[in-house]
Formats: sequence, C-alpha cells, structure tokens
Amino acid sequence: MTGRTGLFDVINAESLAIEEAIYATDIPGLSVLPSGQKVPDALERLSSARCRETFRQLLAVDPSRILILDGPPLLMTNEGPAVAALAGQILIVIEAGVTPKSSITTSLELLDLDKPIGMILNKTPGNLGPDFYYHY
Repeated sequence: MTGRTGLFDVINAESLAIEEAIYATDIPGLSVLPSGQKVPDALERLSSARCRETFRQLLAVDPSRILILDGPPLLMTNEGPAVAALAGQILIVIEAGVTPKSSITTSLELLDLDKPIGMILNKTPGNLGPDFYYHY
C-alpha cells in the first residue's frame, strides 16, 4: 500500500477525513490504514494530540472496531514505543534463537505495564518435543 494516503497524511492535514485514508480489502470487515507519506518527524506526529484524536475518531465510528497497529521493533526506532503508547494492548513478537533476553527485558521497561502485554515466540525450530509444551 505504498504511496497511498494514510495515517501521517490525516495527522498532517486536518481537512483530510480519516475515512479517506482507509481502504477496504477483499476480506469482509477488514480494512487497512497505511502509514501514508514518509515523514522526518514521525515520532512527534505519533505523539501528537492530532494523532490521538484520529484514533479516537476511528473508535467512535464503530466502538466494536479492533485496531491492530503494526509498529517497528521497540528497540530499533523511537517510533516503536510511540506506537505502543497508542495501543490498549501490546503483543511482542520474539524470534526464537535470535532475540536476546536482554532485548526482551529492555523492551518491557519501555512499555506501560498497566496494559495487557502478550508475547509470541516466532520461528521456533521444527518439533521441540513433548517436554516443550505444558501438559494437562
């Protein structure tokens, strides 16, 4: 969805309605809001009152709407924690055998621990055996 009007465009131009930046998909009930234009001050825009108001408007239209924010890795950019601050719940993806424990610990220190935080272990090697899973 590169090159399409998106979130940063809406944040930048108050005359642009959020609905103009949301695109339907071929999956019923699933729409996409791309990031929009690349901006040098993404952190400031994500932390702005205008951004928070944009998300409030999105949820006001349909209170049952679920927004999934795909943000950059928490430790790679300043924008990652800013995206996490906008979220009501956080899901951290951890790459098995690659993500160091210290990175996970540091990431958690950046987050609001009053929010629900989940973790997914991704790219686990083949069959880890029966002792890997919790048995009932």
